[in-house]
Amino acid sequence: MNTTQRRDLADWEVENLRLSCFPIDSVEPDVSTWWSEVVSQEPDATINRPKEGRFQAEGPVGELITSPDARLLLSSEPSRIDWILSKAPGESELPSLGGFEKLSQQFLALLSEWLRTSEIAFKRIAFGAACLLPVPDHDAGYDQFSAYLPFVLDPSSSDFRYRINHPIPSESLEDHTLLNRLQSWALARYSIISFQLSVGQGPSTGKVSTTDNDPVFACRLELDVNTAADRVAALPAETLVGLLGELHREALLLAERGDRTDE
Repeated sequence: MNTTQRRDLADWEVENLRLSCFPIDSVEPDVSTWWSEVVSQEPDATINRPKEGRFQAEGPVGELITSPDARLLLSSEPSRIDWILSKAPGESELPSLGGFEKLSQQFLALLSEWLRTSEIAFKRIAFGAACLLPVPDHDAGYDQFSAYLPFVLDPSSSDFRYRINHPIPSESLEDHTLLNRLQSWALARYSIISFQLSVGQGPSTGKVSTTDNDPVFACRLELDVNTAADRVAALPAETLVGLLGELHREALLLAERGDRTDE
């Protein structure tokens, strides 16, 4: 019998956070101002393809998020709008922005006003996160999974993947639309990759090398908590912020408890 205990929620780190919104009709408002309105500064880069109805903006968020490497991406297309917070490329082995609970709360605070004042009718919204729980090595990772999942893993096995959804009725919506609570588990291994460029009289050549002497391991949990895709009617505008909060609470609960159906 495995006696490994679950870790504190504060131990979970986050690789990226996502808010996805699905309009009933094609997005027609001028989305080019959204990013700067949310962050109160201009983005570093934008891509605008008006004929395709596609727009992207990306840049740092300053002190709005307590992670100096955080970058916010807005990606809009006719049928979907994504806000994604992720870590700027760097040399750290673990692609972590920081603590999941704290940063996800800041992420919601950053986007709640945009969601509250949006004039777009949404039929579906989703909160997503890629979370990391650092562990010493492969065996420790497989042992840790057993505290969150309803089975024990053989540490001599490899390539573990586990994905499941436990829908529940929403408490924020009067019609109790189902909320999907999708969780995907895997063991992640990270190493530093370096690129060496040699410049001489001839053509420049490059060499990629991987530093794998001391890899970093983490239990990786991908979360996607969303309203059911079969909904046709618009979500009531006055419920959107509260609904996003409900999705966020369910995500925290999944990270805290895992897929332990015995509780």
